[in-house]
Amino acid sequence: MKAFHLPSERDKRHLARLLLAVLLHRALSFGLPAAPVLHWYPPPRLVEHLRAAKGFFSAHACPRLQRLPSGQPRLEGFGISFSYSERAVFCLLSGPQDSPGVDAEALTSPAPPLSAFAARELPAGLVPAARQRDCLRRWTIKEAVFKAAATGCDRPPRLLDSGHSGQRSGCLTLDALPYRWRLLPCPGHWLCVALRDRR
Repeated sequence: MKAFHLPSERDKRHLARLLLAVLLHRALSFGLPAAPVLHWYPPPRLVEHLRAAKGFFSAHACPRLQRLPSGQPRLEGFGISFSYSERAVFCLLSGPQDSPGVDAEALTSPAPPLSAFAARELPAGLVPAARQRDCLRRWTIKEAVFKAAATGCDRPPRLLDSGHSGQRSGCLTLDALPYRWRLLPCPGHWLCVALRDRR
């Protein structure tokens, strides 16, 4: 399975818009899945799906992607979130009632500084490689929830508890509001999606 190798932020943003067109075509044609699903689009496959999306949107109106003053993306009729890793671009599309967040980190990325984590999030006895992986996993959880809350990283990340080591899904609270998060399997990445829990 090939990963995208993207030389610049501009290329990442362009690819994200192409990916969004493919996801919108799928959503408007078949509806949104009930739970997050990962669709992997290596470049040749993405081009193939883009052709179908282009044909669809030549006959149907395409929702316009906008950016709010906060920097958060907005798409009429949908919830949306983007993430860019060193190797790939990710787009999460949800129903309009949801406030989604997605974050991805390549497993080869350097770990965030330890100051991003509370002491309880850093179990003793982990070898450096295991600590780097666990810190990256925890970072994707924090980033995904911050994006779902539309706050950005406006407070010390260590205040957001990312749960137990090895945990793959969970709930946490930010500004007295509950959020659900879940890690999805993805080649070469930690990938986390988060949604406001409205139950």
